[in-house]
Amino acid sequence: MTHSASQQSISRRAVPGPVRVAVLTALCAAGAIALVATVLNERRPPMDGVTVTWWMLALGFLVAEVAVVRIEVRRQTHTFSFTEIPLVLGLLFAQPTDLVIGELVGATIALLVARRQRGLRLSFNTAQFVLTTCVVVTLFQLGIDAMGPNPADWSLWVLATAAVLAGDLLAGTLVATAIAASDAAWPTLTELRGVVGLGSVGVLSTTSFALACAELARHTPLALALLLLPCGVLIAAHRAYVRDIRRREQTELLYRSMRRVQAAADIRAAVVELLDEARWLFRADVARILLMPAGEGEAALHSSRGPGEAMELMIPIDPDSAERELAAEGGERRRLLRARLEIEDRTVGVVTVARSTPDAEAFDQGDRSLLDTYASHVVLALENGRLQRSLADLATTSERLAQAAFTDALTGLANRALLEERLEHALTKRTRRLVGVIMLDLDHFKSVNDNFGHDSGDRVLVAVAGRLRASLRADDTAARLGGDEFVVILDGLSDHGEAVAISERIAASLREPVDVGSRRLQISASVGLAVGNAGQANPNMLLADADADMYRRRHLSRSGGRMHRRG
Repeated sequence: MTHSASQQSISRRAVPGPVRVAVLTALCAAGAIALVATVLNERRPPMDGVTVTWWMLALGFLVAEVAVVRIEVRRQTHTFSFTEIPLVLGLLFAQPTDLVIGELVGATIALLVARRQRGLRLSFNTAQFVLTTCVVVTLFQLGIDAMGPNPADWSLWVLATAAVLAGDLLAGTLVATAIAASDAAWPTLTELRGVVGLGSVGVLSTTSFALACAELARHTPLALALLLLPCGVLIAAHRAYVRDIRRREQTELLYRSMRRVQAAADIRAAVVELLDEARWLFRADVARILLMPAGEGEAALHSSRGPGEAMELMIPIDPDSAERELAAEGGERRRLLRARLEIEDRTVGVVTVARSTPDAEAFDQGDRSLLDTYASHVVLALENGRLQRSLADLATTSERLAQAAFTDALTGLANRALLEERLEHALTKRTRRLVGVIMLDLDHFKSVNDNFGHDSGDRVLVAVAGRLRASLRADDTAARLGGDEFVVILDGLSDHGEAVAISERIAASLREPVDVGSRRLQISASVGLAVGNAGQANPNMLLADADADMYRRRHLSRSGGRMHRRG
């Protein structure tokens, strides 16, 4: 592999996610402009008797985007809006250009003010909203042209419903594509199938309700007032039902989590359980636990989980910094909650949960009460002495602290910091021997988490770590960079062929199925290799060459390497 080829491979992969999303945003905007200019301009509404202007539609879209409904299914939150109501009314009673303008103005104000979106996120959501509306109106207008003059009312109902469902499918596909583009991976079939389902049922329901409102508006406008009371009662009942279901699920989760904490072997395992359960309980993006020093001369310990798979576990911080973090506990924000951990009027720590996404639901008083209960359970675990004794042992043993700072918590392999240190050490030796770097990336690992759960994904990662250890020599180092990415340092190679043999041995070991409970998962990995001379090669360039080689091999391969269920 030449040096220029390596740079080209890196540059292709290094296209930033925001750039890809910006291109998708521009395509959405261009598509909307093209439809308005070629199809929708100077079109008329199909129904008479009711006049709907752009500002009425803008107000409707604004209210619909603000008054969203959230439903939780299997610990996932699905958000529904009532945008189909102004959309259907605009289809039937407004000029198409007025409908597009109303959507643009109303949605933009809602995203800016209610959801506090800015920059590229705001631009993409606005562009995909407008493009979806343009596509819906275009399908509706073209359908009217195909039916001829004076179509029956029922045919307009069917046509409007079909157009709105098609728009919902397009919107879901665009959002999935934008998320995948930011991660440099196209959406899988599983992700695209997720676009259809619970969301489509909600769209169909609100579309039917909007058509009923349209008929009332045509024949008996005052009858619309009769819908206000039952709609208000249904919304209030739904929110009360969701709140009750959520509290029961949270109570059950809290009970289970505390049992796992009590059964934890040491404080590291217990803190991981506490952080994961805190994120689940409060649907939070980030959970943090700060444990104050147990005595003089000891360090406070900071742990956090999120966003995503990011984790910091038992990181020592000086007592002064811990005291400042503890003092900042007051003044809670809408999407951040803190609770002190107290034993006999003595503060032993603080737990924090936060929702970091701009349009996340704000915490309420029920969440505040639940966090206080959660904190009391954590304090009980400390009071029982299991965690407190482990904390004292950990804080006074510098060797264990150093190990925690340089070890991946899940697999026990080296982390990025130790990897960089070992690679730098190997390349600075004054020898004539070679140093190799193997880059591994599990193929389609995301589908394991999506289809079988994160516990199964963790078991796969632990199994991969074990196979790496079994395939390496005594002086080699295996590390996990995060997610499903692994790196191996081959120190003291006699020749290039020895590195190739080891990389092939690793790849063969990873092709063996992994037992995950009652399932067997077939796995494989994309592997890249780079070799340099000790005392001459640059660590960053060696890593970049291995990464580029892995990328090249993946795209030249015809067979792929998909994880799937066996048996």
